[in-house]
Amino acid sequence: MKLYCDPLSTSSRPVMMLVSDFDLDIEIIHVDLFGNQNQAPEFLAINPLGTVPVLVDGDFTLTESTAILKYLAFKLDLPVYPKALAAQIRVDEATARFGTTFHGYHCLYGTYPQMLQQLAWMADTTKAEMAQVGSYGSQRYLGVLDRQLASHGPFVCGPEVTIADYVGLALVTLADFIAFDFAPYPSVQGWIARMQKRKGWEAEYAGFTGMVAAARSAVADSAA
Repeated sequence: MKLYCDPLSTSSRPVMMLVSDFDLDIEIIHVDLFGNQNQAPEFLAINPLGTVPVLVDGDFTLTESTAILKYLAFKLDLPVYPKALAAQIRVDEATARFGTTFHGYHCLYGTYPQMLQQLAWMADTTKAEMAQVGSYGSQRYLGVLDRQLASHGPFVCGPEVTIADYVGLALVTLADFIAFDFAPYPSVQGWIARMQKRKGWEAEYAGFTGMVAAARSAVADSAA
């Protein structure tokens, strides 16, 4: 199997971390998004949308992070996607919540306008208004997640790590780029810390954490 991905891609990191955590025999092929390699004809022949991650397993090609996580769990019998129906649907519920409304508030409104150079054309007033909407949604959803983790943790869907944790971690920690304050959510902070102790965090999030550190250093230099 081959995994086309970029560690700076929020959707790539969940799959890359899973591969690292379980030492999966998958060839990692780096697609440099900042270098526009995802728009190269040879990559568009694999995925016409030009997005990552993409998993190629023989003549079977699969896109979308959550679908790839489920496929790997089923095919390789990984303990991150329950076989019991109710437990499985609970994981689907959590994963969908992260990937839809939470992603919209926390990432699209709250983080990306302040993070991506591609959005530098937006007016500062527009960015500020989007940040307000994002903050509202982040607080609402993180508050619910915090209570759920406190009562049914230590992971998103209970005592064991599931694909919901991999998806959620990438989306929640994206806001590290804007120095989001997680202090009001101690159970979320504890969950992040538990996930960061896993093997795949240091291996696959190094590029992202390095980018965060560089951004904060640049802000500090400009303020000096």
